[in-house]
Amino acid sequence: YLLSGLMTEKTTGRELKAVKGGGLGRTYYRMKGGAEVFTSGSFLRRRLPAAPLHRAVLEEIESLLCSLPGLEDLIAEAILQQDRDRRGDPDQHDQLLAEREQLRNRYRSQVDMLGGIDDGLVRESINKTAGQIQAIDDRLATMKSGPALTEREICEITTGVIEDMQDMLERFAEEGEPALRAVAEAVVGSAVADLEKSEVDVEFVVPAAFIAQRVRGLAERRRPEAFRQAPKWKPILLDAVTVELPERCSKACWEPFKPSGGDDCRRQRKAA
Repeated sequence: YLLSGLMTEKTTGRELKAVKGGGLGRTYYRMKGGAEVFTSGSFLRRRLPAAPLHRAVLEEIESLLCSLPGLEDLIAEAILQQDRDRRGDPDQHDQLLAEREQLRNRYRSQVDMLGGIDDGLVRESINKTAGQIQAIDDRLATMKSGPALTEREICEITTGVIEDMQDMLERFAEEGEPALRAVAEAVVGSAVADLEKSEVDVEFVVPAAFIAQRVRGLAERRRPEAFRQAPKWKPILLDAVTVELPERCSKACWEPFKPSGGDDCRRQRKAA
């Protein structure tokens, strides 16, 4: 199911699971074991109808992935900023080198202290210092993992990422339920349910894996020697919405979402 195990409850942080309920076997979300844990009458025992939530989430995803060129600008700017953050600046590089040298001196001093009655505490300090040195080494390696992406490369990566996400929508339109979970795992950054208000706050993202895949493909084709260590990309926040669910769900409320896939998005792109 779309959000089973991905959605959490606002006050407890516990996962909500999809369950069948009612005489018609319809699907709801509720906290697993909530009936045993929470007192009778607690809002934490409430359940949320799945169909209207799925419909709202999937309609938002389709809308976002068809909102060109605004989507392209948002993703390109975020990739540019992450690339700048990755490379840092000369002052930051020099500061990290100086900090690493101080830590190395501390490490050597701590090693010299071994052989006494406090070896356990000394080894803990040594491990902590070693971890700090490794963190700086990793950061320096990331800063050197490749040159700045060019404007043309960022444009190509952005276009590729959008195409990959639209392909995912098209697979869902063709396969239906089997592809539903893959859509949620990729695009839903978080889903937090307020059972008292029957609302769900949902964040939609560009998955980091989609960006990394396109950057990796670009590097392999053009300049593999420049990307000795793959930079770590972060998800890009696209939008956040609050889905208000009805207290009573009947008839049209249970209508399933009907995907249109990525074809409409591609037609918009060509028309533009």
